Amino acid sequence: MYLFDEAKSCFVLHPAAYGFVTLPTAIKVEHKDNLYEYFPFLDRYGENETTVPLIVNLKTVGVLHVKKKPNRIVTQEDTELLHLISSHVSVLIENARLYKNERESKARLAMFMEHQKELVKQTLIGEGFSEITSSLSQMIEQTVILFDRFVRTMVFAPIDASEHTIQSIVQKSEAENHAIRKSSSMEQWFSLEDGSEFGLFTIRGGGELHGYLAIQIPKDDVDAVLHMTLNHALNVYATQFIKQKLILDAKDQVKESFLNQLFVPNIQDKERVIQYANLFKLNVFEPHKVAIISFSFEESIEKESDLMEIEAKKTLIWERFREHLSRHYPSIVATRKEGLFILIVPDQGGREEHLEWERVYNQLKKITLSHEKGAKVYLGISSSTQKIDHYYRCYKEAMQALKIAESRFQHKGFIDFDSLGSYIVLSNLQDTMIAEQFIDNYLGPLLKTSKGKGKELFDTLRVYLVMNGNLKETSEHLFIHRSSLKYRLERISELLKVDLEDAEERFNLMLAYKLHDFYRL
Repeated sequence: MYLFDEAKSCFVLHPAAYGFVTLPTAIKVEHKDNLYEYFPFLDRYGENETTVPLIVNLKTVGVLHVKKKPNRIVTQEDTELLHLISSHVSVLIENARLYKNERESKARLAMFMEHQKELVKQTLIGEGFSEITSSLSQMIEQTVILFDRFVRTMVFAPIDASEHTIQSIVQKSEAENHAIRKSSSMEQWFSLEDGSEFGLFTIRGGGELHGYLAIQIPKDDVDAVLHMTLNHALNVYATQFIKQKLILDAKDQVKESFLNQLFVPNIQDKERVIQYANLFKLNVFEPHKVAIISFSFEESIEKESDLMEIEAKKTLIWERFREHLSRHYPSIVATRKEGLFILIVPDQGGREEHLEWERVYNQLKKITLSHEKGAKVYLGISSSTQKIDHYYRCYKEAMQALKIAESRFQHKGFIDFDSLGSYIVLSNLQDTMIAEQFIDNYLGPLLKTSKGKGKELFDTLRVYLVMNGNLKETSEHLFIHRSSLKYRLERISELLKVDLEDAEERFNLMLAYKLHDFYRL
């Protein structure tokens, strides 16, 4: 008797066999669908041997081959008897298969219950996702990768998978990011270049999308029991996401309450503020600097996206930056206040401080551009606090420094309050009407036209003043001929009715530019 092995695509000689057997132990099935090609004596009589098929539910599961003694032939009655026997054997084989499947299903269901207990246990005792992912990977014996709701890799647990394979899954998921997030399906399947497959399962809970679970497994291998295990695992992940969100929300509420009391002109309950500060490992009696961050996007993105989408983009960048700070700068307190992104940083002093701020800013810029090409980020830094009452002052200083960074130091992207020079004096002007009048008196004719010649002359005068009236350096900076520069300066002098050679007039014009930058008029 031969039974067909679908996995190996061959007929395998099945014990026990009686008599002297000279047949092969396995017959490989290739591209021939006709059973006669493999068993030429199929349903034949009048010869020394014959073969009858074993059929279950119209499917051939094997054959029964009989060979008579020498000089004996198989009769028609013999074949009819063999067909009757083959029907009986087929029923026995099917019953054995059903019994085996039932035992395996029972064992898998018992294992599924154990899996449920283990996953729930990891949710209760674990604080992150590594334990859950590792447990699930070992349970189903497959490579598992957890992504957040933006299809960014969080943790992974490999099972006999190379680093290249894991990277391929991650790259494929990131490449399909847009389609994945737009899809309403709870289950998506993808193929890799090596022909292997992986499924991406959506993690939802509490009416919100939390992330995605990637499992390297052929789609056909996911049966009902494995589906049950995965569905339970997805619920466990959703619970863990919600649990972490509640913890973070609670911390943010405490931080917001803390900041609302720290960044005020007069702190009422200093002892309570000190207690809050201790929760975040912030020693308010040591010198710190306050920094405020702002993000801006290209005009096309601002027009295509609504306010909620813009805020979501900013929050995503901020969360990634906070993760970076927690790993590399654990002493920095990062939080938000009234929509602003705030850092409270220990003041180290010395020459290395500027380099440290530059490293922090460059990393922030790198993270920003990795999420949104063409986006810009600015950083305003305060002077140092000397006591707890200085935080409000430093908060205001950081805001003022941020405004100047956005308007005058776009190429650099960040500036500290102590480097603002005359802008510090300008920031303390109480009456903006006086500033507006001063700007209009000195720059009004150039500001009336925001484009064309007016803008050209406005920029030319600024560069001329910055270059301290040096014609050669000004023309080189503007990439224009010296004669063209002279013509522009004459035109500016006529429009503004000022003598550009007069040092006093040049000072007033420079002051007007600084006021314009500061008040963004």
